Amino acid sequence: MSIFNDPKFKRMVLQAKIVKWWGLARCIYCWALLFGPTMLFTTVINAGLPPVLVWIYLLLMPVCIAAGVVEWIRGLTTLNAPIHYPAKRFVKKPTEDRLLKICAVLVANRKDRRYPAGDYDYLRQANSMISRDPSLVSAEAREFYVLVLRTCNVAGV
Repeated sequence: MSIFNDPKFKRMVLQAKIVKWWGLARCIYCWALLFGPTMLFTTVINAGLPPVLVWIYLLLMPVCIAAGVVEWIRGLTTLNAPIHYPAKRFVKKPTEDRLLKICAVLVANRKDRRYPAGDYDYLRQANSMISRDPSLVSAEAREFYVLVLRTCNVAGV
């Protein structure tokens, strides 16, 4: 049975697609965290709340704005470089599941998609790691990874 038909791999591809859509959702809802507290400020002041609650609101405003910036950056990273986090995790601690996760993310995206240069470096580093130490992953997973990299036109493979 091919890895493409493996239910576990299909689930990983589905998760990669969901993560891609979740990155888009992050880019959209982060604006509520960025501008929501500022737009509701006059409403809070005019609501006649006790001064303690107004001060708590004022102290939480920068926290919400910082959380909005963090979500915006994470969403953009997920959209622009979807392979970054899985490849980085594999390079730090190589396992077969993490290698299949990289393959799932590559399969979930377009074949001709361009990734940032650093991500290609991670992919090449992962390829050299599994080439040097065959005990990291099975031979079938290694061949599958090389097949996916060749299909995605990653240089140096």
